[in-house]
Amino acid sequence: MPLPIELVEFKAKAEGKRVRLDWTTASEIDNDYFTVERSTDVKEYSYIDRVSSYLHNSNIMLNYTTYDEHPLYGLQYYRLKQTDFNGEYTYSEPRAVWFGSRAPFDITNVYGEASSSNNINVDFMYNSNEPVTVIITDAAGRLLFKEDNVAATKGENSIKLNSSLPHGLYFISLKNSDDVVSRKFVY
Repeated sequence: MPLPIELVEFKAKAEGKRVRLDWTTASEIDNDYFTVERSTDVKEYSYIDRVSSYLHNSNIMLNYTTYDEHPLYGLQYYRLKQTDFNGEYTYSEPRAVWFGSRAPFDITNVYGEASSSNNINVDFMYNSNEPVTVIITDAAGRLLFKEDNVAATKGENSIKLNSSLPHGLYFISLKNSDDVVSRKFVY
């Protein structure tokens, strides 16, 4: 059975006094509407907006935009819920946004790509323009991956790592000359 939508991209970005949410679909089958939801802990989500599908059935690229007019101060996460005419739904991966004066240094998401078993995506908020070092270890602390001088900028960053890790539990660390942040992830 084909997927109800083919989501090409979902982005969230602080813009002035609100957060802009953009997404693009490559195809839609019996798609009724999208719901944008927000969370501070990636567990409990609250409703932000509902956007009807433009065509409900299409095989062309469609671009959507909406805004969170009342974002929370600090780090928050947005996800997209897609609902079919029959009530079935799917969720996108969450996107992190820092809303406020200064972004922290924090890993917000680590995930593999469905289309490639060798890519690991790392999303993080950053408070510097200094390159980072990326380190992945296993649960026993053995070094499995290290890459120095990975480009990063202030604000939201996303990097793609090409690594042939087997499925399992890992720890990822990002470090610069002043700080280190780490996160556990399952790949």
